[in-house]
Amino acid sequence: MTTLPFLSSATLYDIGDIRVQFEPDVIRARNLASLLASEMQFEKTTCIRIGTAVSELTRNIVEYARGGNVSFRIARRENAPDGVVITFSDHGPGIGELALIEAGEYQSATGMGVGLIGSKRLMDDFNILSKPGEGTTITTAKWLPRFSKTLSQQRIEEIRTAFGRTVERGDSSMVDTINAQNNELIYLLKIGRASCRERV
Repeated sequence: MTTLPFLSSATLYDIGDIRVQFEPDVIRARNLASLLASEMQFEKTTCIRIGTAVSELTRNIVEYARGGNVSFRIARRENAPDGVVITFSDHGPGIGELALIEAGEYQSATGMGVGLIGSKRLMDDFNILSKPGEGTTITTAKWLPRFSKTLSQQRIEEIRTAFGRTVERGDSSMVDTINAQNNELIYLLKIGRASCRERV
């Protein structure tokens, strides 16, 4: 992973990994991504974007590869903002039409290409490595705004501990998750309305 250009100057800190295989794991991955982004002080709209991208990419693992892993890391860079790096890996059939999907020319009845391209637009950096019959690895990154305060080693350890406890404890109920997602939608609608009023 460190050979990717956008990670070449980064020091990566493992925060945690989860195994995904079933639909509830999609919600779990989304919740953990949103939690991590919030702990790193990303603003609320960005936390929602990260959660949405993670949800889409995790769903691809469940639906097309029948399971895999999602790994969460914090990246610290010299002379650049810190960020979150999330890697999705599976040993499924691979993405046969990857070039067409990336070019926006692939028509799929399942919508797979839409999920990949939509997720790519939500993140700052995005890399797909996929070989037919050998699985797929997608590495994504979202960077904090310019001039954000660098995370201290102590803060990274606190986040890692909190993340681990959340994984051990299990996630909130489905009702809590649905309520949280509804609140996110209401928040985005308010922002959208405010933006529309400013343009008028």
